[in-house]
Amino acid sequence: MIETKLTAQIDYPEVPARLFEALNQSGVRYCNWKSSIRIPEGMQGRTDLDLLVDPRDAVIFQQMLHEHGLKATRPAPGKEYPGIENYLGFDPQAGRLFHLHVHYQLVLGEQFVKNYHIPIEEAFLSKTILRHGVKTPRPEVELIVLCLRALLKYRDRDALKDNLPFLRRFGKKGGLPGSIMAEIRWLLGQTSLEQVSDQLAMWRKILPGEPVMGLLSWATRDEAAGRRLWQYRGQVRRTLRGFQRRDRLSASLNYFREDWRRKRRIFKPASEKKMTFSAGAPRIAFVGVDGSGKSTVTSRVAKWLAWRLSVGVFYMGKTRDTLPAFALKPLIKLARMAHGFSVRRFGKQSLPARMTAGPKGLLEDLAALMEGQARLRAYRESCRRAGEGAVVLYDRYPLQMVQVDDHMMDGPRIVARSGLMSGVQARLARAEADLYRQIQPPDHTILLHVSPAISQSRRPEDNGANLAVKARAMEGIASDGLALTVIEAEQPLEEVLAQVKQVLWKLL
Repeated sequence: MIETKLTAQIDYPEVPARLFEALNQSGVRYCNWKSSIRIPEGMQGRTDLDLLVDPRDAVIFQQMLHEHGLKATRPAPGKEYPGIENYLGFDPQAGRLFHLHVHYQLVLGEQFVKNYHIPIEEAFLSKTILRHGVKTPRPEVELIVLCLRALLKYRDRDALKDNLPFLRRFGKKGGLPGSIMAEIRWLLGQTSLEQVSDQLAMWRKILPGEPVMGLLSWATRDEAAGRRLWQYRGQVRRTLRGFQRRDRLSASLNYFREDWRRKRRIFKPASEKKMTFSAGAPRIAFVGVDGSGKSTVTSRVAKWLAWRLSVGVFYMGKTRDTLPAFALKPLIKLARMAHGFSVRRFGKQSLPARMTAGPKGLLEDLAALMEGQARLRAYRESCRRAGEGAVVLYDRYPLQMVQVDDHMMDGPRIVARSGLMSGVQARLARAEADLYRQIQPPDHTILLHVSPAISQSRRPEDNGANLAVKARAMEGIASDGLALTVIEAEQPLEEVLAQVKQVLWKLL
């Protein structure tokens, strides 16, 4: 049975709005089982939507998600809970992602653990209210479980802050979070303590009534928590002991292990992992002439995806990120100065000019070799990340078919020369070429196309002739075998990003 409640009219993104309209008409038993107060934000892709779904409707529910373009994702490390699936959707018109936590059973509890499975799903699904186009449980049902969730998440450290007043002098606050208190009062405004008490009486063999009613009574008054919340938490834990997924000690150890993993300052992973794709994720390169907006687009797209997904961004242009390469930089500068002086003072074909040309060329070739090594390291790391399910984005990429002055753009730069150090330079050239042979093309390439005139206007400090050469070189990027999308980057940035997002979403 569905009761319809009037809510303020809000223009929601088209895809989630159509999805829930289809779900409501399908007969699938579901509801947004918690945080109904934040449904508008969830529909707009600003927070998650937590849906409880009848397992008997799982197949048709998953089919409907697929029809509306949602993609299944793997949860972030430390957030794998039983009976829960993650789906990510995209609305092209709004340009925003939205995230569904799909629960097939009510699993709740402290952060990182979710140690309790409460078998009251039928009460959530049997009678629902329509809010903002999404089915939600009756207010008293949602309120009771909210109180249980709040008490189960109440930590010993919170109790210390509530019972040791001097901690408040240092800005330490206990009690319950303000967002939880606001949600409790919001739900109380739609039901009554009598209705909550009646529902608890129906669940008296499963759920503890006294701590829930005590918490609600306290929430209506402006009083310090004292020992009250800690005592309520103890009552809840004792009553729900039979619904634990693991014993109290194991749950506590798991909580502290995950809490330490996230908060430690040393030996911390380079990037905090979020959701990933179980079958691996694509590697996507953004290429184009200078001024096409590669770096801007890459960073903006990475930020868009990183709302919920694990993303790896790799710069494949010139870099000096290693200590040896950094040390070479002043030596190269000195060698160039010495060679330039020799040419100006004695002539290009003079003995001093030829003698200084060799060391200068050798140092430049060593720097190019280190650059190639850095690119290969970045490539190998990117392949590892993609294999783990993270979306990989490249800012620039060495592509064989893009040739500038007879060499690959962002590719090998060492050429064998005649002269004193020709043998050494030939070996360096072979070593560099071997590095780039190991770098395979990306899964997909997005060419941000701009004309030489636009490129020059965006990069007035660059040489116009060089920009024109690079622009002509990009014409060869459409060679056979390269998965390529061309986007006109002379459009306003937001239009470029909108097109890029649509291309990426199809690739994920």
